Amino acid sequence: MKNDKNEICRRIKLLVDLCENTEPEEPSERFLFSNHLIDSKELLQDAENDELNDHNDWVDIMRRANKLWRVRKKIEKVGWDFFDDLEMHETIEDLLSNNHKIAAIQYYRQIMQTHFDTKASLKESKDFVDNIQEDMIGRGILVK
Repeated sequence: MKNDKNEICRRIKLLVDLCENTEPEEPSERFLFSNHLIDSKELLQDAENDELNDHNDWVDIMRRANKLWRVRKKIEKVGWDFFDDLEMHETIEDLLSNNHKIAAIQYYRQIMQTHFDTKASLKESKDFVDNIQEDMIGRGILVK
């Protein structure tokens, strides 16, 4: 496990670097440090922990790192202007991955109201979540 641990830590350091390099230059009203930067540093600390031996713990660390990596790579490409949209998609994908489709629909309706000042109907919300679900099936993330 030592070699695997070193490789996982090396990759998580890449994630920390990515988060540091894509942090906004100035704090916003919403955060001083992004949650992604904080989470990536916590992941690195967890991975470097010598007491971590359980396979499931390692898998969880790698999955959480992958999620952060995807979001930060998107931010690196398109900037922070689309962050709310990116975060919303990631959360919906997580909910769908955990078989919580109703919660994903509810989440979408809530975010549309609170972040975009738009009242999304139940049908519109379901259609939106269905499209993300179909995309995930097409990418092999979900099985039909």
